[in-house]
Amino acid sequence: MEPENPENMEFDASPNDTGGVEDTLRPMEATDSDDVRNEDGDEVVDPPEQWAAADHIAAEPEGESLDEKLAAERPEDGSSEDDGSIFPVVE
Repeated sequence: MEPENPENMEFDASPNDTGGVEDTLRPMEATDSDDVRNEDGDEVVDPPEQWAAADHIAAEPEGESLDEKLAAERPEDGSSEDDGSIFPVVE
């Protein structure tokens, strides 16, 4: 009996090994930096040292507080025929 030769074995084509639509890369090649002509490897972006914009709470401008603004809100009653919606109301 002859030993199996892995180089001559036939395998079913994996979806990752088949070509993409028209001239697009196969999925396995599309993520390889060498195949997308990125000669210096994968480029990474270093995060900033401080996230200053996300670390502070915005101060309320002079005038009404948020609680006062919310208390002044009035719920819509829905009785208006033209509510500004582009979709008809189906009853």
